Amino acid sequence: MQGYAYTIFAGDQVEKFDLEVIGVMPNFLGPRQSIILVQLKGPKVERTGVVAGMSGSPVYLDGKLAGALSLKLGIFTKDPIAGVTPIEDVVRPPTQNGGQQFPLPLDTSAVQESTTAFSLPTGSTLSPIETPLVFSGFQSATLQRFAPQIHSYGFVAAQGGTSAPRPDDAHLVPGDMAGMVLVQGDASINSACTVTAVQADRVFLCGHPFLNLGNVQLPMARSRVLTTLSSDLASTKIVNVGGSIGTITGDHLTAVTGKLGAPPPMIPLDLTVATPIGEKKLHFDVVNHPKLTPLLVAITAFNGLTQNAIYGEGTTLHLTGEIRLRGHTPVQIENTYAPGDALIPDGLPLAISVQNIFARLFVNTFEVPEVERTVRPALKKRLFGSPTKSPAAPRCASSSPTAIPSTAPHVASPSAAPAGHPDSTSSSLSSIASAATIAFTSDCSCPRPPSYGKTKNSPTFPSLKST
Repeated sequence: MQGYAYTIFAGDQVEKFDLEVIGVMPNFLGPRQSIILVQLKGPKVERTGVVAGMSGSPVYLDGKLAGALSLKLGIFTKDPIAGVTPIEDVVRPPTQNGGQQFPLPLDTSAVQESTTAFSLPTGSTLSPIETPLVFSGFQSATLQRFAPQIHSYGFVAAQGGTSAPRPDDAHLVPGDMAGMVLVQGDASINSACTVTAVQADRVFLCGHPFLNLGNVQLPMARSRVLTTLSSDLASTKIVNVGGSIGTITGDHLTAVTGKLGAPPPMIPLDLTVATPIGEKKLHFDVVNHPKLTPLLVAITAFNGLTQNAIYGEGTTLHLTGEIRLRGHTPVQIENTYAPGDALIPDGLPLAISVQNIFARLFVNTFEVPEVERTVRPALKKRLFGSPTKSPAAPRCASSSPTAIPSTAPHVASPSAAPAGHPDSTSSSLSSIASAATIAFTSDCSCPRPPSYGKTKNSPTFPSLKST
């Protein structure tokens, strides 16, 4: 049987390519969940093979929508063979309760190692088409440091850009691209899939899970393809991310579903890096989800701290901060990180510490954490804790600390918010709202001390200074 499908290879032009049905594989995805095995035809797909980002491409048989392209067979294959999720499973994904979340353990290395050790040979199995995780404003050095964790989620890290929102961003047709917004602001992280179908304000895409998170509330954005990179190892679409167009509401075995309209709230993150040679302020918004937020905060904080012109190695970093949880006393944190002799960035231990703090908050067994997010013109709450005033004379941490004069700029608490700022906002989501201020000086002349920390109450969050 012959058929065809639609996808975008470059620009905004949805293109048609042919395919041939090889057969049906019953119970492949699970009990009573079959897939259709097809071979792609045409000059473009025979050159690129099955492309990362092509998942969700609508497949038509006998002129009717039959399913979504979702799986690929092996790597380095001579023929582009793919699997199609039947349309009934795409538009009617299994009902799943997303109320109970199970965060990842703090240390996932053992799980990752066992997964790798017992994985099947990739040259002979059907696996979900990779979802490009598009990083804009992130250096490759940052991605390399967190590559094991990124790959453990099943993502293909790709560098891309952002495009200005357009009035037609929310006008989706089958074959267009959209995805989840994980981080936005001065840097962004987004996923990208192809749209299978649109029914009124409901959008169906991917044809396979993003992370199989169940019912979720994550922002959805339009993606625009610049070009398709052809590779024998892993062809992928190079995309720019457009404006937010709605909410991803479901992440299930057979499809990702969304709803057009207003996006859900995100966790604000303000990062200030202050050194003797200058100060840099960055703003981000991070999704609120127990499995994603800790890693995303760590990646974003590490990149914002280390990948800019005013940062330098060999610096003692001092971290302080606050997290305000609804119904609880604000939790304070303070820690100092000395530069090490290993060939790793000095900011990496700090980023890992921040990741563990958020993970512990989400993984607690007592209650779902709720942060009362209130924004007033006189005070803006941000993601690593409230900014605190730097001491007049930063000190080096040692067995007997000695005050060292410093010319580093002080980071003072803001006294007023910008004009027109919303009077107040609140959220009842299970979110961690905080604010981060990072400030450090690099003229400390004491010997490098061991790291130490003091904790008030229990987990808190960060304003960061270096001495």
